[in-house]
Amino acid sequence: MMLNWCKELTNLDPSISFRKTGGWLKNVSGLDKTVTNGYSIEGNFVKAGDYTEELANGLYLDCNKEGKKSKPKSDYRLIKVDNGSLKLIDAVF
Repeated sequence: MMLNWCKELTNLDPSISFRKTGGWLKNVSGLDKTVTNGYSIEGNFVKAGDYTEELANGLYLDCNKEGKKSKPKSDYRLIKVDNGSLKLIDAVF
């Protein structure tokens, strides 16, 4: 099912300034416990630019960057996609 994840994320969290200074969305397929930084999250990045995508069911990690370009602030959302709908599991600001 085609899903506009920009619109769906904005509906889940109306306070978001979506991708004001960057960000990414990644499918979470596993965790590499030998690594202690962001590279520990295994999975593929969703193509940037076109927010209407065919997203498979599963977990996704969204990183949204807001604020000034010189000093952006990142916030993260763990999202579950199930049959074309998004459910926010947790967020860290």
